[in-house]
Amino acid sequence: MKTCLLLLLAVVALTASEPKEITFEGVLSIPARLQDGRLISLSTVGRPFSEMAKAGPRQPVYRRISTDNGNTWSADEKVFDYAEGVGTFAAQIYTLVDKKGYVHALNVRYFNLPDAKQNKSGHSELFHCVSKDDGKTFSTPRRVNFGHEYTGAINSIIQLQSGRILGGLSYTSNHVVEGVGQYEFRVCTFYSDDGGDTWTPGTDEIRVPFGPQVVHPGAIEPILTELSPNNEWLLIRTQTLRFHEAFSTNGGQTFDAARASRFMAPDSPGAVLRLKDGSLLMCWNDIQSYPNGVSGHFRQYLYAAISSDNGRTWSKSRRVGPLQSPDNPGSRGDYPFLCETADGSVLLYYTRFGLRPGASYQNQHNELIRLSPAWLKAAR
Repeated sequence: MKTCLLLLLAVVALTASEPKEITFEGVLSIPARLQDGRLISLSTVGRPFSEMAKAGPRQPVYRRISTDNGNTWSADEKVFDYAEGVGTFAAQIYTLVDKKGYVHALNVRYFNLPDAKQNKSGHSELFHCVSKDDGKTFSTPRRVNFGHEYTGAINSIIQLQSGRILGGLSYTSNHVVEGVGQYEFRVCTFYSDDGGDTWTPGTDEIRVPFGPQVVHPGAIEPILTELSPNNEWLLIRTQTLRFHEAFSTNGGQTFDAARASRFMAPDSPGAVLRLKDGSLLMCWNDIQSYPNGVSGHFRQYLYAAISSDNGRTWSKSRRVGPLQSPDNPGSRGDYPFLCETADGSVLLYYTRFGLRPGASYQNQHNELIRLSPAWLKAAR
C-alpha cells in the first residue's frame, strides 16, 4: 500500500511539473529515444562556413547516451566520420529511430550559400547513414536525392505508419524576389520505402505568399506530422506572421495548395510531436501570447500547446522557454525539437541567444527543457 502511494505521488509530481531546464556539459545535439528507452544524441565537429570552399579533414561524429530520461549524458564516443574534402557538415545531426529500432542520421554538407548578387542559388547536399546497433556503428554516409541543389536546414523527418520515411525541406528556387534581392524558398518532400536504402523526391514545389517580415522569402523549414494513414500535415514557416499549412493524401508525395493556418508565428520554424498516448504537442514562437506583445526579439519566447483530438482543437499555449533571463536584450529561443522520454515527459531542445556571449548558429548555445504534457493540458 505504501509503495502504491509513493508511486501515485511520483506520478502526480510529474504531471504537475512546470518546465525545468536540464543543464549539461559539452555539446549536445537533437535527442531521440531508442527502443529500450535510452536517449541518443549525435553531433559532429563543424567547420566554419568561411572555410566551406576549402578542402578540409574528416569530421568525426560523436554519440552521447542518456539512461535517465535526459538528466545526465555520457561522454562523447566517436562512432563514424564524414569524409574529408570541400564543404562542411552542420554540427547538429537529425536523428530518427524507426520502428525496427534502427538509428537514421541525416545531415547537410554545405559547399556555398545562396547569393543572388552573385547569381548563385547555393549548393548543399543531404547525407544519410543508418545504425542497426543503437548508434554504436553506422553504414557509410550516402547522398540523398531530394531533387534540388540547396537546402539550409533539416527540421522534420518522420516515419509513417506504412513504414515510409518521409522528410521535408526548403530549397532555393531560381526566382529572385524583387525588392528583397534574395532567392525565393519553396518546400519539397522526399521519401524512402526501403528503410533509407533509396530515396525519391516528391513531385511538388510548395509555395506561400510573401509577407512583410523577411529574413528569407518564401516557404521555409517545413514540419511534418501524420494525422492518420494517407493524411499528412505540413506546417510551413513564412514571413506573413502566420504558419501556412498543406495536406497530403498519398504519403507525402504531393500536397494540396498551402493556406494560412490558425497559428501565428514570426519568421521562424516550429515543432510538432506525436506522443505515446496519441496526443500532439506543438512548440513555437507564439507571438500572440507574448505577455507584452513583441517588445523584444520576434523569437523572444517559445510556447507549447497540446491537442487530444488530432489537431482539431488545442490547449491554451503556455510559455516553456527560455527560462533563464528571458528578458535580456536580444534574448531569444528558436529552432525547437521535441523528444518524448520513457517516463512520459518531453524534452525540448532549442537554440538560445542573449545569454552566452558569442553564441551564433555556427557556435551554438543550446538549451534542454523538460516539459510535462499534463501541465500543458491543464492550461486555461
